[in-house]
Amino acid sequence: MEIQDRQVPAGGRVLTLMLVVTGIGLGMRLWRLTEGGLDYHELILARLTTGDVDELWRQILVGRPPLYPALTWLLAQMFGTSLWALRLPSALFSAAAVPFVFLAGRRLFDGRVGMLAAVMMAISPFQLQFAQSHRYYGLMVFLGVVSVWLLLRALGVGQGGRAGGDRRDWASYIAVSTLLFYTQPMAMFTVAAVAVVMGVMTVRGGLCSRQQARFWGAQIAIVALALPWLVMPILEVIRNTPQHVLEEGRVPWLAVPTWYTPVRAPINFLVLWVGHLKPVSVVAGSALLAAGALGAVLRGRSRGRGRGGFANLWGLRRWVGSLGQSVMTGWWERERSWGFVGSWALGPLLLGLAVSWTMKPVYQDHYFIPASPGFYIALAALLVIARKAVPLRASFSALGVVMVGAAISYYEAPDRNAWADAQAWVAAHRGHDERIAFASERGVAGEADHLRLNWLWYGRDADSLVAASDPLVSLEDGAPLLGVRLRAVCGKHAGLWLLVRRAEDGGERAWFPKILDGPQGGVVVTDHVVFGDLVILRAQPVK
Repeated sequence: MEIQDRQVPAGGRVLTLMLVVTGIGLGMRLWRLTEGGLDYHELILARLTTGDVDELWRQILVGRPPLYPALTWLLAQMFGTSLWALRLPSALFSAAAVPFVFLAGRRLFDGRVGMLAAVMMAISPFQLQFAQSHRYYGLMVFLGVVSVWLLLRALGVGQGGRAGGDRRDWASYIAVSTLLFYTQPMAMFTVAAVAVVMGVMTVRGGLCSRQQARFWGAQIAIVALALPWLVMPILEVIRNTPQHVLEEGRVPWLAVPTWYTPVRAPINFLVLWVGHLKPVSVVAGSALLAAGALGAVLRGRSRGRGRGGFANLWGLRRWVGSLGQSVMTGWWERERSWGFVGSWALGPLLLGLAVSWTMKPVYQDHYFIPASPGFYIALAALLVIARKAVPLRASFSALGVVMVGAAISYYEAPDRNAWADAQAWVAAHRGHDERIAFASERGVAGEADHLRLNWLWYGRDADSLVAASDPLVSLEDGAPLLGVRLRAVCGKHAGLWLLVRRAEDGGERAWFPKILDGPQGGVVVTDHVVFGDLVILRAQPVK
């Protein structure tokens, strides 16, 4: 089965459909955009956005990716710092990526593949979460897909391209890729993965000499433009990391990925987390998929009637043969497109995992969000080439039902309100003279201080604010010494609320149940509650 190049017109029905898909994506990103308070990471950027330019510049000099904070700082000067104003840029950038997914898919395969991939990009709850967050990732995915589309255009892939590309296309590709580096340094894995497949194409003769020269010249230009800043995050990690963590040779906020991460990451690109898979939507999607496949099998049976034999039972032989032929034909007809989209979708993940498993952990799924559009295009192409075995309407409808169900689950997730709920709960239960201490469960230098400053920023309009001098407490030495430190903070009479920033894996640490079991180091916990990544405990001295 051939996936043909088709010159899809810019106007008419295709343009209307693309506008509708983009509108749906934008609507889903704007819906309930301001619901739930800012989380830990959003609050750090919010403080930069609302602070003075000197603090912003200082943070950039010590390694913070500069493009998104600088952009949102400028926007805040014009539009204020409401929750809507803070989150809107990410939502707009993420929605703007949808049509570029279509354009990239059309160049690699055809308009139908591009459109299906754009729909996945529009409705994916993985994209929704980071589009509705005051963080880098909406801008990151936008620049990532635009960078790839410009490269395809410069290489002359798809409709209307010239063999060596226009100089303006190459200049635009260099500029956008450099901006991608200045948005998040993990973008180096996306650029590196594409460079690997282009290297293979160079060796196999898939590029003319002019394409080779311009591509590798562009890579040198991107690295040269990004190099002055790339060393800053490394220096910041070294400065901000406890000595025992440095001796262990790991980045403090990252764990070694599990063996099933290569399977989990593509699933997360579609549904965010497995926990967001709604049973109703999974059952409905499975029924749609099974009905489509069964219909194809029965059609194969009717065509093979009279041939007999167990192998032709219910048309299964014809169906399996059709599926195998479709996949093989689709591969060979588009071998280079598959190589490119495969490197785009899986290359960054595999490179990140290889580094994490052999050297130091650098992997989290959202660090590799620029790879997700490539995955959507690859999946859409697979659905198209298998359409004789499983009708496209059935397979894509099944996928859409599952993704929409996961999106609904995302909107309903209670953790979206974690910090707002925590602030309200403490305000309702905290005594007038009770102090608040702050701790980081991971023992990362500066994280407890970020927690304190975030808490202060979030409650800046409240009647009773946390004092800037309120203490930081270490959790590194376990429950008994934690109790001793809390006793020193509590004094003889005053109670204390301890706010803990939990590790992002959500796992329970040994100190937590121990300090709840009974007195530790002269204090007893009389109340506790968990809100997302926050643990709040009320400690009282034992008399």
